[in-house]
Amino acid sequence: MVDQRLGYVIKRTQQVLRSRMDEKLDTVGVTTPQYAALSILEEDQGLSNAELARRCFLTPQTMHKIIGGLEAKGLVERKSDPSHGRKINTLLTSEGKDLLKKAHKIVQNIECKMTSDLTEQEIEQTRKNLARCVELLNDS
Repeated sequence: MVDQRLGYVIKRTQQVLRSRMDEKLDTVGVTTPQYAALSILEEDQGLSNAELARRCFLTPQTMHKIIGGLEAKGLVERKSDPSHGRKINTLLTSEGKDLLKKAHKIVQNIECKMTSDLTEQEIEQTRKNLARCVELLNDS
């Protein structure tokens, strides 16, 4: 049965998680892809559009639209890289950092609900197992 296949369960989990994130993140005015971009920028300020797209698993064209929306909201700013003439760095603004704190709490609450019946050990083992699955698929 298809609902017993691991790939199906992973995809279904991702779809429900994304749906909940879309719904709840809308309350602070961002989409799930915008949240992902902001989160990556929080860890690594100054990425180019292409670098950010790769880290978010999106095309550069899609990322360009996402960054444009975030810039229009005042959550990020783009500046020329002083060491590389054509590279444009994307940086979080203070407003972006403030919004991201609220968004992190929203996502943390969703993840807590998703794992509420699991022990910390089960959560960690699930994380390790899924990471290993990714490694094995990337090796082929």
